[in-house]
Amino acid sequence: MHNRALPEGYTLGNYQIHAELARSSFAIVYLAFHASGPVVVKEFMPQLPVHRDSLGGISVRADNQAAYAAQRQRFRYETQLLAHLKHPSIPPLLDHFDALGSSYMVLRYVQGEDLESLAKRRFLNEWEILQLLSPICQALSQLHELGQSHLNLRPSTLLIQPDGQPMLTNFGSAWSMGSLQRGEANFHFDRGYSALEMHTGEGVGPASDLYTLGATLHRLLVGEPPINSVVRHLYRNDYGEDPYRALRRRYLDLFSPALLEAVDCALTLDVAQRPADIQQWLERFDLHQPAPELPRPHPQLLAGDHYYRMKHRDEAQLAYMEAAQDGAHAAHRATAQLRLRSSTQEALQAARDHLFAGSAAGDLEATVQLAKLLKEHPQLGSRGMTAATFYKQAAQQGHSKAMYRYAMEKFTQALSDQIGSPALDQAINWLWHAALAGFDEAQWALAQDLDAGLIPCNENEAHHWLTYAAHQGWIDAQLRLAKKALQGTPPHIPPDPKGACYWYQAAAESGEVEAQLALAELLMRGRGTPRNTAEALYWRQQAALQGSRQAHFLLAMQYYSGNGVPKNLATARRGFESLALGGHGPAQKMLAQMLMRGEGVMRNRLQARHWYREAAKAGVHGAQEALQRMQRPTAPPGPKQSKPRGQRVAPTPKTE
Repeated sequence: MHNRALPEGYTLGNYQIHAELARSSFAIVYLAFHASGPVVVKEFMPQLPVHRDSLGGISVRADNQAAYAAQRQRFRYETQLLAHLKHPSIPPLLDHFDALGSSYMVLRYVQGEDLESLAKRRFLNEWEILQLLSPICQALSQLHELGQSHLNLRPSTLLIQPDGQPMLTNFGSAWSMGSLQRGEANFHFDRGYSALEMHTGEGVGPASDLYTLGATLHRLLVGEPPINSVVRHLYRNDYGEDPYRALRRRYLDLFSPALLEAVDCALTLDVAQRPADIQQWLERFDLHQPAPELPRPHPQLLAGDHYYRMKHRDEAQLAYMEAAQDGAHAAHRATAQLRLRSSTQEALQAARDHLFAGSAAGDLEATVQLAKLLKEHPQLGSRGMTAATFYKQAAQQGHSKAMYRYAMEKFTQALSDQIGSPALDQAINWLWHAALAGFDEAQWALAQDLDAGLIPCNENEAHHWLTYAAHQGWIDAQLRLAKKALQGTPPHIPPDPKGACYWYQAAAESGEVEAQLALAELLMRGRGTPRNTAEALYWRQQAALQGSRQAHFLLAMQYYSGNGVPKNLATARRGFESLALGGHGPAQKMLAQMLMRGEGVMRNRLQARHWYREAAKAGVHGAQEALQRMQRPTAPPGPKQSKPRGQRVAPTPKTE
């Protein structure tokens, strides 16, 4: 079995595995027990086809060993980096070792939750945000002093400890300044949080960490990350202005000018104009400590958080309700979410009332969730309380998802209204606003409507929005751009195989099987990219791991032909046989051919005839003809005539 986790109870040196906690691109994270108490064990496990035997050992095929070794070296680099970092907001490294053909690190176990989970549940006020900000900046500053950049800061990589202090995790994306300057680094671009230079590769460093910190703060203040930095860059090039809307112009009724201006500064698009020193940025806006007059979170709000992390949901609900009744507006959304564990009318009405109270207090996410609840349960609303009412309210405050949802509400209204209704114009207007605010689904919808001619535009505008949606990670847009690049647009635009490779790779890295197979084919042919059979094999393996029968067939064909891998008829036959048993016609034909010829298996005409017959039933080209050739009677050989010694035999004349 590929990429299998170690089982519960497995003894790994001094540690006993208890449960799998999480997975990432390069590792499996376990909760384990040591004589000193619970710990976290992180096992190197890349997204490569590796085999784990019954004893836990890992083996890697020869064609994947180079990639495995390179990625394992990066895992060890993370271990070495953690060994040099000492800060309360950085997880201490307790142990590290190699075993079972892999590498391991052991970290202190913290029973907390990530910041994204907390922010989804409830609103954080300014005092709480500033309490988190200073230790995060100190941890990043220590990292920068060592000549390293984290490059993966976002709410999901910040763990909130039981005492409320943050812990920065996921150092596997960190790179040294030397590696960055030499162009050796490769890093993951997170469309919501990464700086523009992480896309272009120029100027990546400590200032990039400030951008990701600013994007994280934006998520906490507004309820969503800022518009993708690449889309901001492309839009500025296309239309001459940055579509980012400064927070200091929109949220002064909820947060201090200093905090809003600090976030706007951190989200400066051009790295050369963005501060590179995080501590200087913190001092510039005087954000080291919350101002004394800022309200602190209600004690029962914090008690609710504690119970929630301990998975005591009933106790958490009671604590949140008490906080809400005592005027803690941040508790309303959390209470509503816990009430929605039940689908009774009483629970739905209580959730509605709490979300309404949170919305009235300025919690934008509560407004959006209230609209969603009313959309799903319209009986909870009234003439003045509808999904459209609250989507519009959140949209007017700049929430991009609410803009899109409100646009869809107006499109629905326009379908039922008479011709000439203003609802259609309002729908198109809000769709534009949502797309401009960076909501990927709106960009994709707008691109489709423009391309279909439903909305008047110039010839390039549809392509612009399609490109923005693709850069936001919208897979359908990436596939559309890849196919358009591969085909070109006759007669003016020639095919662009290199552009097709770029977009197929973007979709392939998101796990899209169609893109993985298309990219592998381009790599095999060397079209738009240097021919690379090893990388083609990797992408076919990735598609096969997701259950793609076409990928399994192409892998078997690759081993059958020896194209880019050592020829291995036994491996090819096993692949064809597995697919043939599942009804895959082309595999049935190839298996029949191997059985007929005795390739990688004993020759067996009876089984060959069976599989040719099955392939013919599936309509596979050439299978019926092969079956007919097998069924033709073969004339028995006649007696061998000896040629007299020294006598020449005249050739048989050809018949015209």
